[in-house]
Amino acid sequence: MNKRGVTLVDSLVAAAIMVMLVSVFAQAIAVAKKELAASGKKMTALYEVRSLMEKAMATPFASLPSLQGEQVAVSSLGPDSYLITVTVDWLPNRPPLKLCAMRFDQ
Repeated sequence: MNKRGVTLVDSLVAAAIMVMLVSVFAQAIAVAKKELAASGKKMTALYEVRSLMEKAMATPFASLPSLQGEQVAVSSLGPDSYLITVTVDWLPNRPPLKLCAMRFDQ
């Protein structure tokens, strides 16, 4: 740099650095926005899993097999016990959320 001011090369280098920094921040913001949306969908799926499991736990023991469906699996472990598995898909490229519980006849 000379004593009279900034050269054209100095200005171009500074502009290139600024463009790189802005593009990095823009990408970080885009990724954060995408993850925030996915987090909201996951929270909704968690509420759904919990709701379905609470329904299964409130169902009378003898009626548990009637809950068998797309999201709820009821497997007999013996004459007085069932394994209840609730599965909810929340995003196509992510593994489903699963919640399992054992229920015994009292």
